[in-house]
This record gives sequence, structure tokens and C-alpha cells, in this order.
Amino acid sequence: GYIAVLFTNESFSEIREVFEINKRWAHAKVGDVSQIDLWLEPYNTGMGPSMTEFFQALEMQTKIEKGTVALIQRSQILFEGKKVLPSQANLLKFLDRKPFAYEMKVLEVYEKGQFYNADYLYISEEEKQGQLNQTIGSVAALSLSMGLINKATVPHQIMKGFNSVASIGLGLGI
Repeated sequence: GYIAVLFTNESFSEIREVFEINKRWAHAKVGDVSQIDLWLEPYNTGMGPSMTEFFQALEMQTKIEKGTVALIQRSQILFEGKKVLPSQANLLKFLDRKPFAYEMKVLEVYEKGQFYNADYLYISEEEKQGQLNQTIGSVAALSLSMGLINKATVPHQIMKGFNSVASIGLGLGI
């Protein structure tokens, strides 16, 4: 593939949206390496009986139904990582299936003097917040068990103090 360097002041979500809009689907070409495993589900193809030879070349079971070819069993037509054969490419073209996607992908990000993997950009804000809350909880639990006071333990210390005051008040009948 090609490599590009993109300089921008836009947020990653906006850039990702532009990339998604410009994603292009294409027919499989002979000799291309398949990007995916592709299965054809049983259905009536709408193709005439003369087209059964394409299906037979790929060892796909068919029957003639109302004058058209119908697949009668789920069949795998492309295998990820394998080259596309002429019979596979022709059949997919006749079926107007476009299994290959051509798109730009962000691999690495350079921000504020740091390089990092672009996978981190796909983490949602909810996931980040959930992970942060879990980490703060772990820090608070560890700090409380060691008797340390820090920002993570303050809410727990306040609640503990309130419970102590409430216990004393109940004990004195106030």
C-alpha cells in the first residue's frame, strides 16, 4: 500500500469520519490477495441456467429454480490471504459483489512530541472514563488499606467520618 503523512489541527473523530466517507468498495480482481473470508448464503441469484458453469467451477451446489440459478448451501468463495482465482473474480463480478475495501487507515499518531499507535484513538470516551474510574477505585482501595490519605481516598474518609459521627449520635440518642 501507499503511505501518507497527514498534518491537521482537526480532531481525530472528524478525520476518521472523512476517511470513512471516502472508503471505496471494489470488485475482486484476479491475482489480488483476498482481504476477507467471503461466504455466499443460499439465495436465488437471478442468473440464467447458462451460468451454472461458474458455480460448478467453484464446487458450489446449485439448482434451477423458476428458470434461474439458486445456491442451495452456504459456500465460501474467498479465503483471506489467498489469491483470487479467475473463476472467483468472474462470479463475484456477475453477482455484483464488491468484497474489497480501499480506504485510508491511520497507523501511527505523532502528538506533542510522542508517537503512539492509532488504536488508542478508537477508544471511546465512555471506555476511557470507565477505565479511569476503575483505576481510581483501585488506588483508593490500596491507599485505604495502607492508611494513606490522598485525593482518591478523601470521599471514603469523609463517608467514614460521617458514619462515625452518626454512630456516636445514635449511641447518645441524639
